[in-house]
Amino acid sequence: MRLSTSQMNNASTRQILQSQSDVFRTQTQLATGKRILAPSDDPRGATQLVDLTREISRSKQYMENGHQALERLQLEDQTLGDVTNLLQKINELGVYANNGSLGAQERQFIAAEVEGYYQEMLSLVNRKGNNNEYLFSGYKGHTPPFAMGSGVDANGNTVAANEIGYSGDDNRREIHVADELALASSDPGSEVFQGKGMTGGVDLFKTLETMLNNLRNNTPGALDANGKSDQENLSQVIEQASLFRAKVGARMHTIDTQNEVHQDFQIYLETSVSRIEDVDIAEAITRLNRETMTLQAVQQTYMKTQGLTLFNYL
Repeated sequence: MRLSTSQMNNASTRQILQSQSDVFRTQTQLATGKRILAPSDDPRGATQLVDLTREISRSKQYMENGHQALERLQLEDQTLGDVTNLLQKINELGVYANNGSLGAQERQFIAAEVEGYYQEMLSLVNRKGNNNEYLFSGYKGHTPPFAMGSGVDANGNTVAANEIGYSGDDNRREIHVADELALASSDPGSEVFQGKGMTGGVDLFKTLETMLNNLRNNTPGALDANGKSDQENLSQVIEQASLFRAKVGARMHTIDTQNEVHQDFQIYLETSVSRIEDVDIAEAITRLNRETMTLQAVQQTYMKTQGLTLFNYL
């Protein structure tokens, strides 16, 4: 069957356009470094890339969650350390106040010093995190956890005007750092500083208030309703702070370990993406040379067929 001139022209034009398309595609692959420029280039590979990219994004989000939790936990750890140091200073003053050679006036001076630490302690437990929310208020991040004449004691009783109470809630802020792993990024002040829900738990501020009253009344060795001295209660509060500090340290270690897992996983995923998506530069250059030669040959054939010289000026 004979082909008409029109059919031959159309066939040649299609060949030229296809060759130009091949050259452009390979040039784009070399320019971007990507083998898959559109899903149609490799449907199976494109699907795998979507899945891998999703996994990378999720892993990075878990790492970001971990960094946020780590910042809060580091601040909690620092605060508990500061609280413990302050309590140890107060305890030393309490031991000194029990010296039988001291009189009422000397104990008033000690009380004044303890009062200063008492106010400093209030500032510490009301510390804010980087997000400008209170660290120990549970979910009530914009409410100061401890205040004079406000809130409740460990038993849920409203405090008197001259006592410090807790106004936060008992919730822990948890954040996912892996698919099946959520960690608390803070602890409620009701547990840490009031001993709520703990066997033998002691209220920090009630302990300090009792100690101050005993010093002012010149009775530093007086026992409370449970038969405990100020030093025994202070030791319990120090133990509570140390216990929570150990828990915080364990959570920070878990986050560090999990972040290492995420980093290794992301390297694996990104390597997989590169293997599927990236172009083989050497192969692409060879292919481009071949496609360029094919395009030139098709153009020359077309010019000879048509007896045209137009392509010399393109």
